Amino acid sequence: MLVAAREMTRRRDAERRLGHAAMHDPLTGLANRVLVRERAEWMLGTRGRGVAVLLLDLDRFKLVNDSYGHGLGDELLVLAAQRAERLSPRGGTVGRLGGDEFVIVVPDTSRARTEELARAVVEAFDEPFVLHDEEFTVGCSLGVVHSGDRAQNWDELLRLADVAMYRAKAAGGACFRWFEEGLGDTARQRLQLAADLRRAAGSDELGVAYQPEVDLRTGQAIAVEALMRWSTPTRGNVPPCEFIPVAEETGLIVGLGRWIMHDAVVAVAEHNRRTSSDVRMWVNVSARQLTGPDVAAGIVELLRELDVPTRWLGIEVTESVLADDERVLPTLVALRDAGIGVAVDDFGTGYSSFARLRDYPVTLLKIDRAFVQGLADPSPEAAERAAHIVRAVVAVGRALGADVVAEGVEDVELLRHVRTLGCDLAQGYVFGRPGTLAGAMSADGHAGQASGHEAPAGVR
Repeated sequence: MLVAAREMTRRRDAERRLGHAAMHDPLTGLANRVLVRERAEWMLGTRGRGVAVLLLDLDRFKLVNDSYGHGLGDELLVLAAQRAERLSPRGGTVGRLGGDEFVIVVPDTSRARTEELARAVVEAFDEPFVLHDEEFTVGCSLGVVHSGDRAQNWDELLRLADVAMYRAKAAGGACFRWFEEGLGDTARQRLQLAADLRRAAGSDELGVAYQPEVDLRTGQAIAVEALMRWSTPTRGNVPPCEFIPVAEETGLIVGLGRWIMHDAVVAVAEHNRRTSSDVRMWVNVSARQLTGPDVAAGIVELLRELDVPTRWLGIEVTESVLADDERVLPTLVALRDAGIGVAVDDFGTGYSSFARLRDYPVTLLKIDRAFVQGLADPSPEAAERAAHIVRAVVAVGRALGADVVAEGVEDVELLRHVRTLGCDLAQGYVFGRPGTLAGAMSADGHAGQASGHEAPAGVR
């Protein structure tokens, strides 16, 4: 009887451990998605003043994780979980949904009490975490929604909290935002786009397309630009001009930029080694990506890890990025000195003065497509003005020792114009639409075979 009792006790303990593991996050011990949903649905089914949902995302966790390693990052997540649990009212549930994202669900509470809690959470997470005698200030962005505003199911409440959280991110972080039903349609759609993009990051919805830069003297593709593409089951193909600004506003661009750079470098290295080529891959880089600590060293280290020569990579920045001299210029100089190309994209749109341009480590100027397409303006006067601008940019590039590429060359006639005006390189739909790397590298710069497809406005 004693042996049987001990065996039954062991079995019950094992079942309890398995049950706990199935419903709790293994790192923090908090409720996982399954248990949060179960408890939230029970709360929503009970009478009361309503259920509050507070979705919390740490603002600078990725920076800590990347700089100090995953071990310390995990320790920080445990402390964050403990802090969130201390703040949760009695009867509430705190869960970890994944990564550095947590949720607090509180039953039978008012909007006023929810706002007090949200303010307390933001203030608490403004306080630094102490790990190994060092302080880490990460802050948090909080999205808040209350079921009393209208009848909601759990999935809808979580979606609205996600949208509100990205509104807090867009406001600079370290704050909370309610989901507001009164938001204008455009703003609401933008916030929903941010939430969808965040979920798409790391999924197979995001991909890379490649567009060649063709040497107009030889007709050969000598470089290629990596272009991010997003295709969703519900939205279809989302134009970059819609989702890239949202990624910039929310800070998602940093992670997405790191991903596209890695994949693009791997792709060009495989192509160059297989074909004994020396093609350079151009990757667009945002101001957010250039202003962090040791950015240049991190890019050089990535190339070293992948055993890729620095001459196979170039970064493209817009003129607006160049306006931030103090933070951006040292990074650009370090990249150029390491052998990485530096291109100014959309050149001529108004941010660069000649005096400042002289100091920038530019190896490539890209003439904005508006000027290139102006060469085909029906008005002879407008076309002549565009030609003067293109000719002037070509002269500036040569004076700086930089190549010049004409963007937006969509048909044979435009290709003829930019050749006549002295452009070294051209890029556009005349050589084919962005697609696979193999397709981009087979582009023919001798325009007899050009497709002449018209590019949709704003699509790159």
